[in-house]
Amino acid sequence: MQILKINSSHPPKSVVHKVVEVLEQGGVIVYPTETAYGLGCDATNPQAVEKIYHIKGRKRGRPLPLIVANARMARQYAIMTPLAEKLAKKFWPGPLTLVLKMKNGVRLHGVKQCTAAIRISSHPVARALSHALGKPLIATSANKSGFSVCYGVFCIKKSLQRAFFKVDLVLDAGKLPKQSPSTIVDAQSEKIEILRQGAVDPRSVKLSEKLRPQLF
Repeated sequence: MQILKINSSHPPKSVVHKVVEVLEQGGVIVYPTETAYGLGCDATNPQAVEKIYHIKGRKRGRPLPLIVANARMARQYAIMTPLAEKLAKKFWPGPLTLVLKMKNGVRLHGVKQCTAAIRISSHPVARALSHALGKPLIATSANKSGFSVCYGVFCIKKSLQRAFFKVDLVLDAGKLPKQSPSTIVDAQSEKIEILRQGAVDPRSVKLSEKLRPQLF
């Protein structure tokens, strides 16, 4: 295991490159997001995703959320309904996770059947990693399944115990501010269905408004 201390707001390119090398080799990382520290890997690598289930002690088959670099990447893997586009325009990047139907032929692991829970993180490190990898990142909280989320590396080590040492690389951005988890919305139709109320309230979006072209 390697632990790298980083500046949370400006991840050096050399560090991003090193992390991407680990991800491309099927490694599992701990990295900061806008809500808490996350466990991540290349979501297209089944062995890496299986390793996350093992480290976290999470039941196989329970879906894992994803972080993508931008809306273009989200559209590459999932069907963005008009509702999803409106919510994304208002809340992305940020703590809003959209449950979307995946496109035919897409192969992602840790997701539920043909749907995926996706967000664009507002944290520069998380976004930079997905952008440099060119693929979605698994973004499950870095703690033992069923336990509280962690805002610092010491908490992660205490929560995961011996499984902590199965992580390949840790990006330590120091103590993160305590935040609510992301709000999860099923956006497969044209009706807002909140699956978990978190940091943002998607009901503030006026669904009657015409959608303007996406600029991100």
